[in-house]
Amino acid sequence: MWREVIAAHGPVVTLPEAAVERLGGLCLAALQGEAASPARASALAYSAAMGLAEELLPWGEAPADSPRPAAIERAVSLCAGQPAERIDVARMAKAAGYSRYHFSRVFAAHEGTTPARYLLRLRMEEAARLLHVDEAPVKVIAQRCGFDDANYFAKVFRRFYGIGPRDFRRSGMYAGAMRAGRGEEAGPPPPA
Repeated sequence: MWREVIAAHGPVVTLPEAAVERLGGLCLAALQGEAASPARASALAYSAAMGLAEELLPWGEAPADSPRPAAIERAVSLCAGQPAERIDVARMAKAAGYSRYHFSRVFAAHEGTTPARYLLRLRMEEAARLLHVDEAPVKVIAQRCGFDDANYFAKVFRRFYGIGPRDFRRSGMYAGAMRAGRGEEAGPPPPA
């Protein structure tokens, strides 16, 4: 979850006073011995994580009939068909004409995911497609999808689809993987 927060806001976040007070209360409860059992400690940590998520992460998707703003369309167009190019959130924000922070909020509100997660999904979908239609080695496919390190690519692919790229290629599960990558049913969900 923290990776999602960093992707949307950067490493330094600003919280409303009420959120700081809630988090402070949870810390105080832990210091006063309310985290005496592993289950209670986990419950306090979960409450803190969900409080941060509620304040900092966009929940829900834009309505299906909501038109995509032109600025978001420019950013999405920048990414289309370029999985190997080094496009990052800052570059997408620049294409949209927004600050990174504002872009991340507007993008998430309209697309239902963070820009970093959107970019990763595009790269993983392209990787799955290439594994399905191309006999090139996994290392080559990793490079075509913007990964310099094939081992790191395999790790990310496994986290995303729940199966390694070589096993994915042998399994023939391409159609199910495309649905899973978009958050639809069938296949393992993307990592949180």
